[in-house]
Amino acid sequence: MLFSTALFAYSFNVISNLLEDTKKTQKLFKKEMFKINRFLDTKKIGADVKIQVRKFLEFSFINKTDLSPQEEENVLSKLSSNLRNKIKLQANLGIINQCSQIFNNFSK
Repeated sequence: MLFSTALFAYSFNVISNLLEDTKKTQKLFKKEMFKINRFLDTKKIGADVKIQVRKFLEFSFINKTDLSPQEEENVLSKLSSNLRNKIKLQANLGIINQCSQIFNNFSK
């Protein structure tokens, strides 16, 4: 009887820890998605690239192995080089367009 009580308590504790870890992981994922969404909105990134970034992050988050805290904080470093290049291109094109409009105003 004592053995079954101890086994039940141990099992309950293991399940509780698993649920707690899952909750922490989901909270971290939501936090990272919020950061990347805010970044993409700030840089006025197109909807197609936003969707690709989100899907890539979801995929990498689901399939991730244990990462160090430094790796988890750097959201952009998780993206593929192709997605990083697309983000940089669209963000820089927006800046270049703004600069060209300013230069056009001064040249008139």
